[in-house]
Amino acid sequence: MSKLSNNKGMTLVELLVVLVLSSVIIIATTSLIISASKNNNRIIQETKIRDEADYLMSLIMREFYTIKKSNIVEDMEKDPLKSYIKYTVDYDNKFEGTPNTCDPAGITPRKCIVLSGFIREGNQVLMYIKGKSVNTMDPSLKITENSAINIPTVSGTLKNSSPSYQIKLELENTRKETANNKISFENEITIINN
Repeated sequence: MSKLSNNKGMTLVELLVVLVLSSVIIIATTSLIISASKNNNRIIQETKIRDEADYLMSLIMREFYTIKKSNIVEDMEKDPLKSYIKYTVDYDNKFEGTPNTCDPAGITPRKCIVLSGFIREGNQVLMYIKGKSVNTMDPSLKITENSAINIPTVSGTLKNSSPSYQIKLELENTRKETANNKISFENEITIINN
């Protein structure tokens, strides 16, 4: 019985080829994992911005849906630092906002003048709903100076028609590791004509 055996092992060239191929595979895999991780972080950040913008826009839209044309006191502030409307609400025990001005006569329910919209104070823009400041839930997000409430210019609009408002909300991520740091939402809403 003869024994077949090969005691030679691997040659130096074979060993180098295996090392080079292994290195190429490891480098490609590592770069793929790093790229996937960066894309995942970017998507997470963009989703946070979008979720926050959805939430804030829903707050202001919900409030504008309840405003009646007869309750509007001041249609639009013309100051570039302010973009809001003032309107009256009934002040009762359920009122959660901070009234700017209330009817001191004590008539139940009292009428309060409140504002909803955007006001620029210093280097920040604040959003108000019923006179109460609303902040972003994520401190790394801020409302930009491009956020505004505008009355669209439409030719031939009837005087008695309901006012229409364009609401633009833009959020910016103050962390710079994401590529798309800003997201903008725009909606148009028509106030109830009563």
